[in-house]
Amino acid sequence: MPDATSTTSDGSTPIACAQCGLSGTGQYCSRCGSPLRLTEDTVTGEIGSKLTKPIVTLLSFVKTVWLVAFQPRQFYTSVTTAQPPLSDLSFPLSGLWRRVSSGRQRVMQPFAALATAIGLLATANLVGDWAWRITQLSERTFGMPRAEVEAASERSLREFYEQQFGQTLHIVNTEHLTGVSLVDGPAREIIGVLSYVYFPLVVLLFLRKREVRREVLLSFYVYSVSASLAVVFVCAIVGVLLFLLLQGAAANAAVAAAGVPSLAGYAARIYFVVVLPLLVFPKVLTVTRGRMLTATVIGSIAWMTANAVYSALSIMTLGVVFK
Repeated sequence: MPDATSTTSDGSTPIACAQCGLSGTGQYCSRCGSPLRLTEDTVTGEIGSKLTKPIVTLLSFVKTVWLVAFQPRQFYTSVTTAQPPLSDLSFPLSGLWRRVSSGRQRVMQPFAALATAIGLLATANLVGDWAWRITQLSERTFGMPRAEVEAASERSLREFYEQQFGQTLHIVNTEHLTGVSLVDGPAREIIGVLSYVYFPLVVLLFLRKREVRREVLLSFYVYSVSASLAVVFVCAIVGVLLFLLLQGAAANAAVAAAGVPSLAGYAARIYFVVVLPLLVFPKVLTVTRGRMLTATVIGSIAWMTANAVYSALSIMTLGVVFK
């Protein structure tokens, strides 16, 4: 290990890191990342780092979703071969990113992208609830707050169920699991994601390991699910804007606009989780399209059968409905 007074081949003098003791050149320690020169760690630099970090994180997520949606073959090829590296792939906001930060334009890791998408979708739902409250559309249309309308609907459903099956129906409202909106929002989205994210796991069971590395295919699917949730988020925000614009003139149209994200969400999930893998994955991985199609069809049948059995057991036998 060179000492702090020796010079390197390019004539620069190594500096011992005050944090870990490793000598090196440049601005930051190659072992722990601490500044080698204390003058580099200024108040202005620290504030700038704190301000730009969330922007860079958001840009990283946007880049990830953009590449999955519009350059999927190149994106998944880079994920598996690093040719070209993911940070070298451009997207429409690359110029803005260079203005914000001079660092490499990385994409998110798959599960980080999934967590970000879930957080954004939970935020969109909070915005939607806020829009209903400030417009008081439920009071103007139904003569009661939205919560009371939902409660009345649940009472009617319970009465019908008890008449038909002779037992009490328990409705688990995933929007109000704890009563804390900041916790219930993400929890609801996680439960919703789990209801279909295990579909890729079922498909993986029908792909032989020698044909494809299952951990790679799983990361591919997680990226696809993240992109689908990002599309749902955008549609949800658009739905809220339409709701706010229409609620004053056409209440029915405003309510219909608020329901658009659900339809767009189903379409996005089908495309990103079913269609896109069939079109792109065989071109990137060592698996034939026929094998991929067979695994997807068998996996879909198994997934739908499992959902049907679960629903029948939950509703008919246990009398539990998740809302």
